[in-house]
Amino acid sequence: MQVTANHLTGKLVPGFESLPLRFLYKFFQIMIDIPDSIFPKDDDGNLLCPKCLKQVSVCSCPSGEPPKPKAKKLQPKVQLDKSGRRGKVVTIIRNLPRDEKGLSNLAKELKVKTGSGGTFYTGEDGGVIELQGDHKRAIDQFFK
Repeated sequence: MQVTANHLTGKLVPGFESLPLRFLYKFFQIMIDIPDSIFPKDDDGNLLCPKCLKQVSVCSCPSGEPPKPKAKKLQPKVQLDKSGRRGKVVTIIRNLPRDEKGLSNLAKELKVKTGSGGTFYTGEDGGVIELQGDHKRAIDQFFK
């Protein structure tokens, strides 16, 4: 593999073929000078806000980008149930997203992890997964 000094054209610049790659990176880093108007710094080298020219740690300017919504963390409710099942225990996981495909994949993953059978459906309060047997500890660890 030959190192090209001119990445735009892909041509070799005479004399650059034998130079080590790390030297080329340093060389081109020095050649590219980012102006202080883009990332201004004070005399001590601290970054300044481009709007108010105060230190970034002290700046109170609102950012130009709207805040990104935080991803909802799953807070499922795990309970054991044996009513209407002739005394057999079933682990029920409620408050899951209603996404049918995601619920199917999650149910499959939990069934493999616990080594048991089960089913999933969407109820009035969201998605529900039922696993055969008492797997409350394993499910709690899975969602932590």
